[in-house]
Amino acid sequence: MNINIKEVVNSLKEKLKEYENYSDENSKIKHNKGYVTVWLFKSAVLKIKEMKNKTRIEIAKKYLEYFTFSSEEVKYTNSEPEWGKITLNKKVLDKVLSNINEVFEQCYLEENVETFGCCSRYMECSNNKKCIHPDLKFAKGCKYKKHLENGKIFYGKYRNV
Repeated sequence: MNINIKEVVNSLKEKLKEYENYSDENSKIKHNKGYVTVWLFKSAVLKIKEMKNKTRIEIAKKYLEYFTFSSEEVKYTNSEPEWGKITLNKKVLDKVLSNINEVFEQCYLEENVETFGCCSRYMECSNNKKCIHPDLKFAKGCKYKKHLENGKIFYGKYRNV
């Protein structure tokens, strides 16, 4: 059974809308000549191409591990070695949809963040000897977090600097 691009795009859009950090700005679907590219944050993650008698999904090599496809399922070409190519069927689409959340989160964490000294949780972080901010991306920008990771605690009961 051949799955068309429109069906895949609609399924992906519905799945992506479930995620807390989803927005139209960080999840884009670009229609190109003959294929569609799915961008999560600033990373091209998937390409969907309709061929003469099949639909193919291509996954950026750096994200392939999240989908757990076997080496027999994925093909590479010399012209595009950074894209794993897989003939699309219901089983493949289900696997992509059930694992796209991990790729979404990875792309979220890979995005550049603005750095800052520390947030209002600095005392709690000090007393826990680690950053406790629940938003991992926000926490990535904290300079005090880097100090804590290097064992330097400036405040609280474990202060050592």
